[in-house]
Amino acid sequence: MSSLTSDGLTPQLYLACMRGFAQAYAHVDKVIEDAETNDLPVVSESYTNRSQWLNSYLPAELPDLALQIRLSGAEYYGARYVVEGSTMGAKLILKRLSQPGLDLDLTFWENQVSMSRGWARYCEDLNLALITEAQRQRALKGACSVYELLLSTFNPESYLNNA
Repeated sequence: MSSLTSDGLTPQLYLACMRGFAQAYAHVDKVIEDAETNDLPVVSESYTNRSQWLNSYLPAELPDLALQIRLSGAEYYGARYVVEGSTMGAKLILKRLSQPGLDLDLTFWENQVSMSRGWARYCEDLNLALITEAQRQRALKGACSVYELLLSTFNPESYLNNA
């Protein structure tokens, strides 16, 4: 992530980072969209698939990571907390990437910033939905699972030689 805000950002490194994000969100979106949420109260907004903004960066084949993450109940809220919360960092990244001299496709970051407007409402909804300690612990488990998934699948270095 620090590569995106460093002075040494090149179009090749940006492309590699965006391919890394595309790979990571392809997996994260699937985990969140496949979550069992039948018994949950509705939160402010339905989940917005981030992969749709990254399709042009996806490699021809995604590695088979044999993902075994299955979210249910409050774990879904925690998983979304990680993804929705990441929109707050997008403001800083977009500001840096918008500087003169960089000619980059910023669609993903613009959409992430747009999504950040719902962050406070999402947090309010979580406070209303997660009323027991057991629910909060399950949400934490979901958050940790998705955060680890993002870290394990965001691998821009693997794309540097192919960018």
